[in-house]
Amino acid sequence: MSDKGYSTGGAKKWLIIIGGVVFVAVLVVIILMAIPPNTYNAVETLYRTANSSFLVSESERKEYVNYEKKITDLPELNYYSDEIADMRTLAQTVNQMLDFYSNQLVFADSNKNLKKNYKVIKNNLNKANEHKEKISDFITEVTETEENTAFTYFRSMVIEIREEFIAWLKANASAFVGLSNGCVGSLGKTVENNTAFKIITSTINDALNVVISEYDTVAESDMVGDIANDYDYKLSPKVDYFKFVVSTYIQYGHDINEYYFDKTISDKYELVAKFYDLYQEPNFENIISTVKGSGEAFTFEKTYENVIDEENVLDAVKAFLKGGK
Repeated sequence: MSDKGYSTGGAKKWLIIIGGVVFVAVLVVIILMAIPPNTYNAVETLYRTANSSFLVSESERKEYVNYEKKITDLPELNYYSDEIADMRTLAQTVNQMLDFYSNQLVFADSNKNLKKNYKVIKNNLNKANEHKEKISDFITEVTETEENTAFTYFRSMVIEIREEFIAWLKANASAFVGLSNGCVGSLGKTVENNTAFKIITSTINDALNVVISEYDTVAESDMVGDIANDYDYKLSPKVDYFKFVVSTYIQYGHDINEYYFDKTISDKYELVAKFYDLYQEPNFENIISTVKGSGEAFTFEKTYENVIDEENVLDAVKAFLKGGK
């Protein structure tokens, strides 16, 4: 009987101890969740990413030229020439956006809006850095491989690099969403805090998402181990458009800074902003996905039915997407 009593008392003690440990663990979690995120850390991560992103350094750009030449000089693989050239364009354009947000985020207020987007910014920038390192390692491996190696090896490396590059694009795209949302409403009384900033940055996200969606389709048609090569690369117009919209509205544009000082500009964006509710669309991706041509000759074939558009909002959106022409 005494042994039984001792056993029961010991069990109770262990239950109390375990309960105490669980209580402390829960308390620690609550405290950690209550600690506001260090938004400066996100700024620091963005700055570091912008300065070490894929193809930023001169050495990486030179090695990429060697990689491109090595693949396209092979008669069996020169059909990859457009894709490899577009990868360079995409990387350069993504890097322009990283620089843009790096310049904007340092002036953002550390308010609830920015803190809410802190994790998506920091986590995805870190993912982008990881994928960038893998891309660079693969490219180095290709450039250091003997030219008389079987072309099937080089093809498999192109596919591996593409896989990591798409993942790199996706991580950056997710970070851009957080950066756009984080900056909107966090730029205080600066001239950049306006409707033009919101529409332009979200449109750039839309253009990049269209590229990524179609790039996934390309990847599915060209995988390691495939006997029949169903590779069908038609992504260049979408890549050109992504570059165009960034160049027009970020690199050379002035709409964001002039929004409050030019009524024509502010009226344009107020009209464009009506699209989302009128056409029940969350973004411009369905329009951008129909883009044809290049430069000022870009056209968008997307049409809508059963929408009463008395103010010609869709025409205004397409004009905006063509650079305001």
